[in-house]
Amino acid sequence: MEEKRKKSKLLLIAIIIAPVLLVGYMTPWIKNVNFIAVGRYHILYDNNNTDEMKDSVIKEIAKNLMRERLIETGIWLLILAIPTLLTIIGDRKNKRKMVLAAGIVYIFTIIGIPSAVLCFIANAKMKKLETK
Repeated sequence: MEEKRKKSKLLLIAIIIAPVLLVGYMTPWIKNVNFIAVGRYHILYDNNNTDEMKDSVIKEIAKNLMRERLIETGIWLLILAIPTLLTIIGDRKNKRKMVLAAGIVYIFTIIGIPSAVLCFIANAKMKKLETK
């Protein structure tokens, strides 16, 4: 009978850590949009405008900032999808080179360094299992 291969919990954690860290990093960055919009208004425009005009300009600046930041967050999540897919495929097909490649890609994302470390540890464990 075939022995069922145990799924690596390290790789599951590696897949989860990088997006969670990214979202945790981006959340305060997105929450400060209104504060930054007020600052940009005072830099770009004179203070002789009426309060209604000032509020509408600040809302427009905040809306544009929010759009830019959400797009950047989406791009980062797409970038993190590459090592995530490599990790999933490497774990399912028991290919440690894919897990190693995922770890290297995680390093290049900077925010995925903890995930890269877990991928390298899982790669070493997979290598030990292959030699037995």
